[in-house]
Amino acid sequence: MVVSILLGTVWDPTHQAITFLMFLVTLPAFVLDRPVRVVLVASGWTLVFCALSLACKAPQTAQSDLLHALEFLLSAVTVTVVVLRLRLEVLLASERMRYHLLHDTLTDAQNNRCLYARARDYVGKPLFVALGDIEHFSLLNEFYGHDKANSVIASFATILKEAYGPDDTYRYGGDEFIACVPASQAEQTRRRFYEEVDRANREHRLPFPISVACGIAAYADYPDVPDMSMKILVRIADNEMYRNKQEMKAARGS
Repeated sequence: MVVSILLGTVWDPTHQAITFLMFLVTLPAFVLDRPVRVVLVASGWTLVFCALSLACKAPQTAQSDLLHALEFLLSAVTVTVVVLRLRLEVLLASERMRYHLLHDTLTDAQNNRCLYARARDYVGKPLFVALGDIEHFSLLNEFYGHDKANSVIASFATILKEAYGPDDTYRYGGDEFIACVPASQAEQTRRRFYEEVDRANREHRLPFPISVACGIAAYADYPDVPDMSMKILVRIADNEMYRNKQEMKAARGS
């Protein structure tokens, strides 16, 4: 850049500058990390060029250089804006893709891929993984149809997100949801899960009343397992949920 300025001013004071103006247009490609930096660098070099042009050239030639420098500076800024806009669009598209990759389309809850991606955030914390699903959901699906069944799932997800927060609620798959619940007692965690559903039934926040089965598991229950993973913890909660279903069936049978 320095050489191009000298070529267009001190070393050739009789002709209009070309090399510097060409460099000025291509400048954004070298400093596009920050828009402010592009404007500052381009403006700084333009000022240096204009000062040397006024000092070394005839007034008419210098005036022509000044006009051309201003035009090329605006061109450089325009190129910067266009390129940065394209980069922003790519970045936003990437963020949208990442969001849809980690969230469920029907409920807008985080999905199991997101759960395992964030598993390290939960290790060592006093919390329970509560896995719950809607009882007899397949019958609801067959009797009321997919649209009605999907509305039940969406409402169930809303209840859990309001109760436990959207950052700790996940749609694990189908009618199964996971809530990572800060708690110290297993029974307290299980009871609260049922209470949230009962309250929603009483307040008619669901298309029709539902019952749920719930299984829970906690890292703290397995202190002797150093490599306890979220997948194993979810499997344990799933087994407990199955036992809970059997107990509920036995209670109804009696």
